[in-house]
Amino acid sequence: MRSIRLSARGVAVAIVGVALALVLALPLARYAPATPPLLFFLAVVVSAWYGGLGSGLLATLLAALAIDFFFEVPAYAFSITSVDTAVELAVFLAVALLMGSLSARLRQAYFLMGQGFQQAEIARTRAEGVGSELRQTRDQLDTILQHVPDGITVHAPSGHLLYANTAVARLLGYDTSSELLAVPFGELAHRLDVRDEEGRPVSPDLFSVRQDQTGWSERETILQLRVVPTGQEYWSLFRPTSVLDDDGAVRYLVNVFVDITERKRAEAFDQYLASASKELAGSLDYQTTLQHVAQLAVPTLADWCAVDILQEDGEIRSLAVAHVDPEKVVQARESRVRYPTHRDDPTGAAQVLRTGQARLYTNISDDMLVASARSPEHLRMLRDIGFSSVMLVPLRAAGHTFGVLAFVTTGPRRPYDASDLAHAEDLAERCGLAIDNARLYSESQEQAHVQTRLNAELREAARTRDQALAEAHAAIRMRDDFLASMSHDLKNPLAAMKGLTQLQRRRLQRGGEIDRDRLDATLVGIETTVNQMAAQVDELLDVAHLQMGQSLSLLRESTDLVALANEIASEQQLTTERHAIIVDTACDALVGEWDRARLRRVIGNLLHNAIKYSTNGGEIHVSLTVDPDVADAEGHGGWAVVTVRDQGIGIPAKDLPHVFEHGHRSQNVVSKISGSGIGLTSARYIVEQHEGAIAVESEEGIGTTFIVRLPCRPPVHANSSLDEKMAGEENQG
Repeated sequence: MRSIRLSARGVAVAIVGVALALVLALPLARYAPATPPLLFFLAVVVSAWYGGLGSGLLATLLAALAIDFFFEVPAYAFSITSVDTAVELAVFLAVALLMGSLSARLRQAYFLMGQGFQQAEIARTRAEGVGSELRQTRDQLDTILQHVPDGITVHAPSGHLLYANTAVARLLGYDTSSELLAVPFGELAHRLDVRDEEGRPVSPDLFSVRQDQTGWSERETILQLRVVPTGQEYWSLFRPTSVLDDDGAVRYLVNVFVDITERKRAEAFDQYLASASKELAGSLDYQTTLQHVAQLAVPTLADWCAVDILQEDGEIRSLAVAHVDPEKVVQARESRVRYPTHRDDPTGAAQVLRTGQARLYTNISDDMLVASARSPEHLRMLRDIGFSSVMLVPLRAAGHTFGVLAFVTTGPRRPYDASDLAHAEDLAERCGLAIDNARLYSESQEQAHVQTRLNAELREAARTRDQALAEAHAAIRMRDDFLASMSHDLKNPLAAMKGLTQLQRRRLQRGGEIDRDRLDATLVGIETTVNQMAAQVDELLDVAHLQMGQSLSLLRESTDLVALANEIASEQQLTTERHAIIVDTACDALVGEWDRARLRRVIGNLLHNAIKYSTNGGEIHVSLTVDPDVADAEGHGGWAVVTVRDQGIGIPAKDLPHVFEHGHRSQNVVSKISGSGIGLTSARYIVEQHEGAIAVESEEGIGTTFIVRLPCRPPVHANSSLDEKMAGEENQG
């Protein structure tokens, strides 16, 4: 064996060649993943050509290290983490060694040819040796690829299959790659049903390139592969790679099929567990929930799914049967009705119920069906179902087995294994927990019902107590409010009477002749004050009665509002010199059946407020009109409208909705002008008891207008207390 010499020149050539290839490959890798190997192949060939075989070997080693560090996953680390990576590096090393060796030897042969004809025979001999080594390397590479677990194919641009390893041959249902290569490409296209991850058909052009194309999609794709003759289904991660010639045209198409069937099955089962868990968590009716769980299993995890439940009488009842074909569900139910599962059956669901242990039947043979059948007809039904693989897992709750969950595959579907059984047992455990939760919930609901009834009785007792306390507190507050209002409103009149009395007393103490006119005016003032106090007391009593839910007893009598308004205006005019009270009316009289005393309080309150809140004095207008609305054909009826308008401080807009509420006072008068907040409340109550209405219009700083509307004709059902009183006096007479 010749020694491999490595000169300084060869080292330099190898390092420079690989470095240049790396510099060019790094930016091109993201756009053309196949570029890095080709560039490094070129670096190896150049190194071997100009530096000799040693330089080529050094370049091969450096290139392999660069590819592993920069372009394999994980990047920027010397690590081989997958079979794919190992295969790719092995292929690269083999091809690079071959190409480097070939380049070096061709260089040497080219050099020797220049020595003359005498060396031609030696060059030919050496070329034969290179060819032998090349064939040996090819055979070694084929041996390696044949044992790679991933399927590898090499196609011509037209799609014609040039090479296939054993893994892809077995994937397509052939024992060896030689059998696969002997089949025409057109037949292979019809033998394999290829779909993408969403189930859409994929064209056979995926494995070929049109003659006018110079590029090829090298995107990884997840494919569903189904071998049509056998029905076997696989999931594959398809990784295509194109090998280009010197002109950049596609020379070979290299496809790698990574089998990810197990991974996809695990993902499907995880999704099923998530959906089933959601169903279990969303319902406390375990029977309905288990039916939904069975329906969710097909067709992703099973062709059939069934649930059997052990009843209290010891019989086994079929709770649910699910299949993608409704007709087969009917057939299965018919079979279960005719041939029900018995608890003493030696195998199947009965055995799982007795032992509490899951059962896995990887492959169901015809002998097993014969042993399970109870009659020839039953055997026919079992064979029609086409059992292939079966899992039976127990359903447990409260420490005992109450049912069985069955998964069945038919036809060419991959048989169940231990990992599938572990997933099924996980699901069964979740079902059991859900059943336990449902039982505990039912018990808690019963306890909650008793507790709710007791709580309701306690709440009712507490409500009765609180209501009594609230009524007592309300009565106390009403009494306190009444006393406070009465003491406040009576204080000023008493102070006025005290002042008049003291003034007259001092005059009498000074002696001299008594001024009768002045004495009479003093007594009139005292009498007026007493009348005001009596009216305030009546007003407070009315408010108190109405707040306690009692209606006013109106003393209806024929009352002339015009005369009453003039009378009240005259009285109020005596209390002020800064205001002019003007009564405006076109009516000589405005007569209706009203409670004179209470209407007197209403108009008096409105005029008193107009005077009090017109701090700068001015005119106060009292208008009386008739609104003919709802009058009868003879002109009787309608509404008497009394309007009191002042030029006072007005009422803020936010207080307008509350002016008639008990105790409410506007923000612009609180702590500035005294008052109890009862007068307007009393006026509203009195007007409403007359089945009338009172309203207010005001603009702060401009003035306020109160409008009182009273029906001129009393209601038919109204029986005035005054009429009753007069009738009683006539009877006595």
